Amino acid sequence: MKTTVYNFSANGMDFGNYTAATLAAARTAFARDANYAGWGVMVKQAAEFGGNSVEVREVLENGQLGPKLTR
Repeated sequence: MKTTVYNFSANGMDFGNYTAATLAAARTAFARDANYAGWGVMVKQAAEFGGNSVEVREVLENGQLGPKLTR
């Protein structure tokens, strides 16, 4: 199974890389590591408190970050 490395950041703070078969799986892992039930729950709660969106980028083979996948 092919996996992809995704990088999560917000407001200039790097939250780390997650390796998963899909973007959805990486989002879920990130949210659960932050003690949320899932990505949707995390995004909803952040919006309620005026939080900024998490940026997700694919980590390319050369180690550089690709374009934003989500806001």
